[in-house]
Amino acid sequence: MSLRRHSNIYGEEEESTEKVPEVNKFIQRIKEATREVEKVLRKTNEVIKRNADKEQRETIKHKKGDLVWVSGSNINSDQPTNKLAFKRADPFPVVKKVGSLAYELKILKMWKSLQLVTNLKPYHHPTLV
Repeated sequence: MSLRRHSNIYGEEEESTEKVPEVNKFIQRIKEATREVEKVLRKTNEVIKRNADKEQRETIKHKKGDLVWVSGSNINSDQPTNKLAFKRADPFPVVKKVGSLAYELKILKMWKSLQLVTNLKPYHHPTLV
């Protein structure tokens, strides 16, 4: 009879940890630590998701014919500084929706080189009080 191994009901030998009882305690501590870490990670992920969801804005869906402002950040102007440049360009009509958040606009011929249009804002006709 071996002190390191003992046979099971099938006659095969299995590793015994009874020779070093501290191993069982160590394994148990590792399992408990793993459970605690998983619990903390789940809680942290929930907090991160909650904070990210707070900052998420609802996307504005534009329809064909809607007028939208175009951000002036991608438009080259002949102004001496960015401070004097366009903040946004004339309101342009939406021709069609070409992606989940992408729209084709009817823009001026001189701006045909404009490829990336970001930050479309809905146009509201000014009202005089």
